[in-house]
Amino acid sequence: ISYQSIIGFGGAFTESAGFCYSKLSNEKKSDLLKCYFSSEGLNYSMGRLPIGSSDFSLKSYSYSKKSDLSDFNIDKDKEYILPFLQAALSKRGLKLLASPWSPPSFMKTTKMLTLGGKLANKYKQTWADYLVKYIKSYKNEGIHINYMTVQNEPNAIQTWESCLYSPQEEASFATNYLYYTFVKEK
Repeated sequence: ISYQSIIGFGGAFTESAGFCYSKLSNEKKSDLLKCYFSSEGLNYSMGRLPIGSSDFSLKSYSYSKKSDLSDFNIDKDKEYILPFLQAALSKRGLKLLASPWSPPSFMKTTKMLTLGGKLANKYKQTWADYLVKYIKSYKNEGIHINYMTVQNEPNAIQTWESCLYSPQEEASFATNYLYYTFVKEK
């Protein structure tokens, strides 16, 4: 009996993984890429990307601190995440899944990236715009993201970046805000 399809196996391109990769010699970088992304190794075909900082970041950050998103940029990812991802992509094509751990603190009921909290109602459209800007920014770097989740661990209050959603809240945000924003910005 088949209950689901497996579309691939892989790992995460986090800031800490990229930082560790950056410290390797060129020879060790080549070995690592071969071990993970070649048929001689694990042959990973997928990668997961955090949208903003996560529990595997060197410090907490967001891509914007302004409610109009006029300061939005992915410069922080260009330091460690993108070089590691681009090196892996040079070895083989990967399907990419992106997940946010938390909206920027100004969008949350707690005004904190960490310790849960919820997306404030007045920022639902801004959050959708932010997520679309993320996808477009990566596309401008030559990276196609295939899949996105609404929230990493939506029912967990963590000491690191987190945000709470009920299943109904996730579905409502995805269908009433995120979907239409992607359609509009396509």
